[in-house]
Amino acid sequence: MNVNDIVQLLIKNRLQEALNALQPFFLDGSQWELSKEYSDICNTYATLLDYFKRGVDDSERQRVHKDLVGRTLLLTDRLRIKDLPIQRNEFGVPSLWNASDLSSARTLLFSSHTSDTQACLLISSMTLSLMRVFDPLKVILLSEASLSEKDSIAIRAVTSLFICVRLHSARLPFYPDLQTRLQLLSEDSAFTEMLSDVELQFIRSLDTERIERKMKEEIIPSMLRNPKLKGKPFITNEDLTEDSDPDWEKWLQESGVEESIQELTEMQMNGADVYMATFSQLKGYPFFQKMENWFRPFDIHDSEITDLFPDDEDSSTLRQLILHSGIFCNSDKYSFCLTLKQLPKEQLKMLRTQMKEQEDAMREEHAETLASLEEKKGQQLSSRTLIRQYIQDLYRFFHLHYTRSQYVNPFEASWLQHTEKALYDIFQIQQKSLLAIIEMNARRKDYAYALVVFDLLLSRYPSAMDATLWQKLGLCRQQSGDLQGALEALRTADALRPDNYWTTLHTAQCYRDLGNYSRALEHYRRAEGMKPDNLQLTYQTARCLMEQDMFNEALPVLYKLAYHEPDSMKVMRSLLHALLMTHKPQNAEKYVETMLKEHFHDIQPTDWFTIGCQLWLTEKREEAVNCWKQMKMQDFDVKQMLRYGFDESDLIYIRDLCAMKIQ
Repeated sequence: MNVNDIVQLLIKNRLQEALNALQPFFLDGSQWELSKEYSDICNTYATLLDYFKRGVDDSERQRVHKDLVGRTLLLTDRLRIKDLPIQRNEFGVPSLWNASDLSSARTLLFSSHTSDTQACLLISSMTLSLMRVFDPLKVILLSEASLSEKDSIAIRAVTSLFICVRLHSARLPFYPDLQTRLQLLSEDSAFTEMLSDVELQFIRSLDTERIERKMKEEIIPSMLRNPKLKGKPFITNEDLTEDSDPDWEKWLQESGVEESIQELTEMQMNGADVYMATFSQLKGYPFFQKMENWFRPFDIHDSEITDLFPDDEDSSTLRQLILHSGIFCNSDKYSFCLTLKQLPKEQLKMLRTQMKEQEDAMREEHAETLASLEEKKGQQLSSRTLIRQYIQDLYRFFHLHYTRSQYVNPFEASWLQHTEKALYDIFQIQQKSLLAIIEMNARRKDYAYALVVFDLLLSRYPSAMDATLWQKLGLCRQQSGDLQGALEALRTADALRPDNYWTTLHTAQCYRDLGNYSRALEHYRRAEGMKPDNLQLTYQTARCLMEQDMFNEALPVLYKLAYHEPDSMKVMRSLLHALLMTHKPQNAEKYVETMLKEHFHDIQPTDWFTIGCQLWLTEKREEAVNCWKQMKMQDFDVKQMLRYGFDESDLIYIRDLCAMKIQ
């Protein structure tokens, strides 16, 4: 049995089986220190079991048992680490600290002589280590760092706890003191707000791959296909002005590029990562061969890039632009600067000069605006901007770095959803934060994730559920396939806010999808009463009538639809079926003619079947056979033909007629 299997036994509280499985690891006596710990655990547990067998009342039994499981888990981790080819000072090395290690790290983290960069890198290194091996002492230090007055340190510590608690939730119960320490963090409102902001940014990151695909498959190819771009390396501002090229605006609208760019702009304003596709190509510099540089806070004084920013007036604009930009994450800022370093010196100098001239021109024209910008230059980036930047740094590491396969990817949607409850079992998140997470997932149409958070909201803040939230819960359940659960939520919403159109419509949809067409019809008619001009409701009413074989009642509804939408194939298809079911094939003649003449290319195999039936029943038998030959023989619906009024004895010959080869 390997170490991972033993860990699973321990998490299931099967301590003696785990101890038995560990015994072979210590038979050769080569690991004296670990063997001593193993023997101590075994002897203590043997004593506990002996007391239990003799019926001794022991109020400490549960506590001691948890402590022994926790110690054994750490023992198995030490065995695992011992087999790894690692160096002690390596960044992110999987390790287990002792009290001395904790003291040294605490001193380094909180010393006035430690730079913010050193502190931030220490926390990121601890995070990677914890993702490989659980270490209670590192978690203790992170819990202390998460309350730091420095946002840069607190954000990284909170993010680390966000990942660690989710990843190692099964272990935490065996370290009750640590669990209590973590739970106490919830009493600090700044901590819980930051934790919620971290989660929201992780959720935003789930759209990054979709944004990448949109850039690579839609926007960039569309731009390159435009003939106006031939021979041009990129689009200039002049290309986009009406005076220079009046066709640009029209092309942007018709091609869909304008809409896509607008969507990406809105997503960027809401914190989405729109630059992954661009900067993922710029991580091949030697700078990124050092793992710690993927997590390094951006610093213009870094030896790799400091020569880009000489202390002169021409460089000030470029320096301020990069330093105070909240758009790019730290990793991408380094990528950008390393790319600039590849430019010839003269070209780089020209770039600095041009930027300075543009700033001077703006200063003369917009003095007030630039005055306000000057005030902001000295200000720190907001905590939410720092959160976004750091989590985007993490995203790039876990998707691009060559060692990423060694870690659980914390940006997997299924992992985040699966571990959601584990996070909230430890931290008591505020009601407003849960609502924000639900709203974001609902907008992203990640209904499964939203439902997990809804369960937490219902259990902890049931009074928060108003009519709107019951509607959203109903929608999430409906979209996830839980139609009965959706109906329960929608009924509650209806009780709190009666006669609401949205609630009535979705209730009708749920009944329809459950096959309860009588209740669906009832609610569609209620919705129609609220919006009588909505033809989609009229169509659904007709559909519910037909599903109940109420074809005579459906016909007036379908005629109304045909009057308003004479070219709708959906309406003509339904009318044809209803008229055949009411044995009025002659009345369907004009609809069949329209389908054949004006919508030939929209005709589906099932349409050929019903059109053929109408033609046969109106004595146009040759045309009927030609229609049926457009479909496969097995698509004949014999039961349906009998309901349309065909003679059963004729069906044998109809099949054979259709099977005949053309002479």
